Amino acid sequence: MRQRTALRLYALHSWTGVVLGLLVFVLCFSGSVALFYDELHQWEHPEHRTALDENDYDVDGIVRHALASHPAAKPSAIYLTLPVEAKPLLDIRFYETGADQRRKLVRLHYDVTTGRELQIHGENLGRFLRNLHTDLHLPNPIGRYLAGLLGIVMLLSIVSGVILHRKILANLFVFRVHRSTQLKWSDAHNVIGTWGLPFHIMIAFTGALLGLSTLLLSVLALFNFQGDVQAARQLLAGTPPRAVGHAVPMTNLDSILDDARARRGSRLEYATILNWGDENAYISVQARADDSLDASPEHRYWLRDGSWDETWSLGRSVGGRMYAAITPLHYATYGGLSLKILYAFLGFAASALVVTGIRVWTQRRASRLPEHARSPHRLLLKATGGISAGMVLATLCAFYANKILPTEGEQVFAIGAVYFLGWLAALVCCLVSTDVGRGVRLVLGTSALLAMGAPAVNALTTGQGLFIRTASTNWWVDGADLALLVVGLGLLLGLYCSRLPNSPPEC
Repeated sequence: MRQRTALRLYALHSWTGVVLGLLVFVLCFSGSVALFYDELHQWEHPEHRTALDENDYDVDGIVRHALASHPAAKPSAIYLTLPVEAKPLLDIRFYETGADQRRKLVRLHYDVTTGRELQIHGENLGRFLRNLHTDLHLPNPIGRYLAGLLGIVMLLSIVSGVILHRKILANLFVFRVHRSTQLKWSDAHNVIGTWGLPFHIMIAFTGALLGLSTLLLSVLALFNFQGDVQAARQLLAGTPPRAVGHAVPMTNLDSILDDARARRGSRLEYATILNWGDENAYISVQARADDSLDASPEHRYWLRDGSWDETWSLGRSVGGRMYAAITPLHYATYGGLSLKILYAFLGFAASALVVTGIRVWTQRRASRLPEHARSPHRLLLKATGGISAGMVLATLCAFYANKILPTEGEQVFAIGAVYFLGWLAALVCCLVSTDVGRGVRLVLGTSALLAMGAPAVNALTTGQGLFIRTASTNWWVDGADLALLVVGLGLLLGLYCSRLPNSPPEC
């Protein structure tokens, strides 16, 4: 490789990692936590800790009751989130037009085993953590576009790093623990990057496509449909039937769901009802195969008589199947809980890749400068430690906020305030510390104690959990408690084994 090309690649790799690396860290870390959005639901909402029997619930009766309780609503579309074991409730959404002619979203939640309407005070903890990953809590679509661009940044950094490290296979087992601090950080960066390379490329590529999907759809519409975005959407999803104004009785929804479940042989996720009460009423039921990357099919039925119309899927073509695989690939929805745990481990490794890369680059640059000129590099190291370790602390603070804060109203804003205050406190702690290691140790040590204490707080505030056995306690609650304990013990073990130096001699 020519020296000038190598220097340019090194500059690209370094500056994309340093300037935007911490934002990439935020996406990687938050995404690793947000993978368990459904699995955390019952830990987050004690009132929803019920068992699910797929053969004994009445979706049809619940939907009819929901519509009867809002007689003024004449929704053209009704959206159902169907119950699954981790989240055993039926979520019904539709828009209601008020007296002022404004459309208001109506969202109802039901226990499908009893038909009882449940109160839910915002998807506070899970929603906050998920949205931090998908759009960084920025206005739509700015946040999603930024997340997509950061996926491109991550991809550029990975590709340039692979080209620069020509002896990449030699780094698989190289970790010189008895050498200098700078060399250990460099080895850690190379080992993590080498072992996780396929995953990091995949997650960056799919994340970029998901974040920029709306923009890409607009580009498709511009070149193929004279800018008509709706026409482009119909190309992908088909043209829905229109109401004809002739009222007819609706068939039983549960019989349709049973038929859809038998056709796919897997769990059902969502259903969309169009033109309820009309002769052209239609329902589209989306299934998900937990063990496949195949496109999720939509089984479509006419509600006037329950007859099957078609099974529609993007997977009918090679290109469509590749496009439909992006979401399950990125969010690990195709392999069950064990795959999500593997994704989380690799996602945290990607986060560590960013931190080690910034540290290696900063120490290398600082080592070439005289002592009096190293202050900006020390500041960057402290800020990196505060932001990365602080995000661990802030996430655990959000778990406590979910259990301690009042549940009236939309709790997500209060949880966000606690999250960012905890993050800010960790950053300040690291910035005012005499060295990087001391501040990071304090923040991570506090995080370890919070993680191990969270199961006890859950038990005390809800009367259910790992330490208090009740009839409604289940694996999803116990699993979340156990995961928090493992995280706390892992942080303590990491702090004990690493013995972070008080002040790296290179900086």
